Amino acid sequence: MKMLLAILTITLIFNVQQPKKDNIAKAYNLCTENTNDTVGLYKGDKILKGAGIEEDIALGEVESFENITSVNNDIYIRRLRNKEEFPTGWVIDLYSKNKIPMIILPYNISKEEVKKCAEISRDLDKPIFIEPDCGYDVEKYAEISEILKTTAPNIAIVWSIDSSCGNFGDAYPKNSPVDWVGVDIKSRCNEKGLNSQLPNAMAICRYFSEKPIMLNISVSHFSTADRKYYLEDAVNEMSVLYNVVADFKGVSAVNYISYSELNEEGNNYKLSENSKLLENYKYCTDLLNVKKYFSQVGEVGYLIDEKLYVNSKTAERLKLETTSSKFENLKCVTNFNIDDSTAKVFVKSKKM
Repeated sequence: MKMLLAILTITLIFNVQQPKKDNIAKAYNLCTENTNDTVGLYKGDKILKGAGIEEDIALGEVESFENITSVNNDIYIRRLRNKEEFPTGWVIDLYSKNKIPMIILPYNISKEEVKKCAEISRDLDKPIFIEPDCGYDVEKYAEISEILKTTAPNIAIVWSIDSSCGNFGDAYPKNSPVDWVGVDIKSRCNEKGLNSQLPNAMAICRYFSEKPIMLNISVSHFSTADRKYYLEDAVNEMSVLYNVVADFKGVSAVNYISYSELNEEGNNYKLSENSKLLENYKYCTDLLNVKKYFSQVGEVGYLIDEKLYVNSKTAERLKLETTSSKFENLKCVTNFNIDDSTAKVFVKSKKM
């Protein structure tokens, strides 16, 4: 009997499933932080962030808005009305605050008025975005963009398309000057809830991936049609648009346009209407700060017990500061950080 018990004990010991060992290392894509890069009007590692707050009077002017939101924007947008003169004072004030102005020209603007805007922009001799509002009139856009291009080389010309447009490839003015492609994303509310523009925006960003892309986002939180609030849906939609679409190749600027439609079936996109919207705006712009100061370098690192290890060749190529480690052929990187939202490890490096 004792012998039988001993055999059964040994058998049970060997048949018990041993716990699986977790992998001691997890591989991550490496990105470097280019700390010496300067920010301009064209694609870099940083995404420019901005806002259009002209129609949201409660937010005040630039300084007031940035104090309320704790967001230091790069771009501010203003839409000119018919026969309105070039806002020289507003533009100079933005330059004094280290901001880049963006002006949207009215649909009925004359060639003479376009020429005057271009001449003033040229004389100011600073970077400026100008978007001609031509609808999808390709010939009209061609005329205006040619005047802007030949008069003032410091102007970055923006051609914009609504995210709901299905034939964006045909609408694009292929033979006219386009420095940036703007994507106007309006997520509206109806009786079924918030109509997300994420799929449409993603399709447009894929199509124009070789151009610098500017996203102009407006998310409704209230519909006058059914008199209902969609605050939670609006917060989620804004977060998704900033987090997902901004990751696309080519996306170089993201602006929030804060305004309200005045018609009977209008939607309210104003940030000032609710503190949660303002808090979420800061959260979303913080995503841009974290995610886009870096560039991928095609190297792999291994995270082991919260320390990053790379092989000697990777350390040499990226000019990383390392120390020796207990792992054969691996060096321990002294400076790095992890972005959990993208599952990438960023390593601080000298500019390559």
